[in-house]
Amino acid sequence: MHISYSELSDNQLMSLFGSKDDLNAYKLLVERFTARFVRFSWLILGNRDDSEDATQETFIKLVHLRAKYRRDTPFSSWAFTILKNICLDQLRKRKVRNAVPVEDLICYDDEALCEAEKKEDAVLIKEILSQLSEVERKIISLRLYAEYDFASVANACGLSTDSTKKKFYRALGKLKKSLSLTDGVIRIVEEEQE
Repeated sequence: MHISYSELSDNQLMSLFGSKDDLNAYKLLVERFTARFVRFSWLILGNRDDSEDATQETFIKLVHLRAKYRRDTPFSSWAFTILKNICLDQLRKRKVRNAVPVEDLICYDDEALCEAEKKEDAVLIKEILSQLSEVERKIISLRLYAEYDFASVANACGLSTDSTKKKFYRALGKLKKSLSLTDGVIRIVEEEQE
């Protein structure tokens, strides 16, 4: 029986890997999630090396926890929760909080050009993001970078969906008020609001 892995959902791939040790399923999950994990962890940890380490540690942990994966849990929620916990452990170890990489908040993939190439734009964005609470940054990160729907963001933050939406749009309002950028985060966010 030939399986077309590319047509399988993330949950199906993890189930195959968890129950049958299917390495092809695991490899496809790694391909699908590596860039998203790195961007998400970079937002929390503040540098590329640590975010790559956290991503690698997450994939290793997924191997060890594969038998415990429950099919009724969305894979992305489960995996990003593991990644978030690894990042928080790293922060506790270094005793650094709220590191925000300015360049990654504007770039959406490794090939994207940064909108904040000018130093003054980078400083402005860093100042604005520092005004957001830790919860607001987490919500923005999960919604825009990890591409969670609002229900998944709410679940990961321990909030109601309505509260999460309010916090998300409030944080966007703060960003929009402070930024005069016409591209990048603001344009993408406005498209989501429509």
